[in-house]
Amino acid sequence: MSGTRIAIPIHAQRVLAYLSLVQPAHTTHLRAALAEQLWTEVPAERSQASLRTALWRIRQADPHLVRAARDTVELDEQVEVDVRLCVAQAGRLVSDDDLDPGDTDTSTLRGDLLPRWDEDWLLLER
Repeated sequence: MSGTRIAIPIHAQRVLAYLSLVQPAHTTHLRAALAEQLWTEVPAERSQASLRTALWRIRQADPHLVRAARDTVELDEQVEVDVRLCVAQAGRLVSDDDLDPGDTDTSTLRGDLLPRWDEDWLLLER
């Protein structure tokens, strides 16, 4: 579904944004920690229910976006995240390596990250 637009509710968008931007210490995010991070103002049981609903919505839109196990969640390895590509390009720009012609175009390295989103976890990522 490369390049296909998918409409999903905001709570599912929040999960995808978090999984795309926050790199865990391990290879996957713990479900309980993810739920508590995204739904900070509700009890743990409610935050986990909200995460289950969001994951269900994401799978309805595209079953290949996330991989969820009993205790962990992660983006599917085939999902390409533009921010990660930009970070990699920025790294190449400041390195001493030879640059590919496309690496010198910095137009994709400008702009705000998720403007108008008011998420505590997003402050550090910005």
